[in-house]
Amino acid sequence: MINPLSIIGILLAMFLPGFFITLIFFREIKVFERIILSIAFSIMISVALGISLGYNENVKNFTGGITRSNVWLWELIIVAVL
Repeated sequence: MINPLSIIGILLAMFLPGFFITLIFFREIKVFERIILSIAFSIMISVALGISLGYNENVKNFTGGITRSNVWLWELIIVAVL
């Protein structure tokens, strides 16, 4: 059985940030292009988030590292800002 929270997490991490970026920067593109760009931009944001949360020991100590709560918090912040 699929956990509904995991579906929300996948949607939050792998689609919404990129979708909002395409809405901001690409006004007149087709739906299929918007979906593909949304996934690509969301992956880029997730990688950047992972790097910014703990790419070395100093940053990990400052941010708390890559934990489930930190990733949820920062993904929600990114989506809210966009």
